[in-house]
Amino acid sequence: MIDANVLVMPAFVGLMAAEYAVGRARGHQLYSLGGTLDDVASSLTHLVGLAVLGTTTFAMYEALRVHIAVTAFPMDQWWAWVLGWVLSDFCWYWRHRFGHDTSLGWAIHEVHHQSREMNLAVGLRVSAFQWAQTAPFMLPMALLGMPMPMFAAIFGVAHTYQTLLHTQLVDRFGPFGWLLTQPADHRLHHARNPRYLNKNFGHNLIIWDRLFGTYAVEDPADPVVYGIERPRAAWDPVRNNLEPWLDLVGRRAEPGEPIHATATPTHRALGVAWFAVALGSAALLIQHHATWPLALRVAAAVWVLWTFGHAGRVIEGRASPLWAEGSRVALGAAVLFAAVGA
Repeated sequence: MIDANVLVMPAFVGLMAAEYAVGRARGHQLYSLGGTLDDVASSLTHLVGLAVLGTTTFAMYEALRVHIAVTAFPMDQWWAWVLGWVLSDFCWYWRHRFGHDTSLGWAIHEVHHQSREMNLAVGLRVSAFQWAQTAPFMLPMALLGMPMPMFAAIFGVAHTYQTLLHTQLVDRFGPFGWLLTQPADHRLHHARNPRYLNKNFGHNLIIWDRLFGTYAVEDPADPVVYGIERPRAAWDPVRNNLEPWLDLVGRRAEPGEPIHATATPTHRALGVAWFAVALGSAALLIQHHATWPLALRVAAAVWVLWTFGHAGRVIEGRASPLWAEGSRVALGAAVLFAAVGA
């Protein structure tokens, strides 16, 4: 059976291509090559991490539900679906606030805010440790015994909606904007402007921000500037995931300059080729996480993340030492050999 995460990849690529084309037609450059590939690679670190653990978000939820449910949540009543969606959204609001209001939460969530672009690819961008931030906030649904198929459906639709908010091509939904989070609301959430920090946490519903005093509207005199104060220093998902943790313990190096890509067209093409290889490898790992042994999953994950980082460095115009490249290629060959026999 094909993993759902693998199935949706082509759909999101198609949506990003459409957004890029419409943006260009309107005179906007919404995407950069390195930034987009880094966004996609960063999104896959989460799925690769779950694959190494041999689980999925939904399997984690079901394990919780089986052990802690105190009642049964109905699936055959329309009101139960509405209540389940509202309850879930309330939990995701507080998960989001935890990601901003605590040092531990920010060490995980910062990855999502590192990009200085705003497009659908940024919506896919999450930390490799996102599962650890999500799990505690699944407890209320599990405690009430929400069936796993219901949780999975609500989770999938709600997170798809939230991902689609990361666009500059749509602003507001008219009167529905009092209830629903709109792209303009979420764009402000990604601002590094001091006056907009820690605002508009709403996942699908903006009513929580209105109720708890975290709602804000962009002031035309202070337009949104995306990203975090420290510039992203590499198109390397491993480095981008680890730096917030080094920051948490006071060990991160002084901030570098923002990325200035100097690669030739040939090197950019090579970087894209290596990215495609890593993407295909990640899809195979995610697809076979339940059958591959732990050692193979770990080796495959190291290869995938190493190759994503290498692709980013090539697109930046930076070369890796020969010994490092030889080691990476050797690991890839070993993983391929082991995967064929698994």
